[in-house]
Amino acid sequence: MSPERTASPPVRSPGSDLPPEWEAAREDYLTYLQYERRLSDRTVNAYAADLLQYMRWVMTHGRSTLEAVTREDVEAYLTTDAERVSART
Repeated sequence: MSPERTASPPVRSPGSDLPPEWEAAREDYLTYLQYERRLSDRTVNAYAADLLQYMRWVMTHGRSTLEAVTREDVEAYLTTDAERVSART
């Protein structure tokens, strides 16, 4: 990781309702996006919000660990999210 980046860290949406291991995985990924991929703060914040929404959805659909998430879960979420976005736009 490269902590030399001078921009302020992303605001990131809070994920306090996530289990600690989920929040840790989310923060690790966001840190990767920020420092390794060098994405803008705005982009990282967008990923943070989307990832939080996805993780909450997965939890409400019976997954209690990240290891329990399946490909079918991801596909179901993407289908649900696409329908939500289509209805909104």
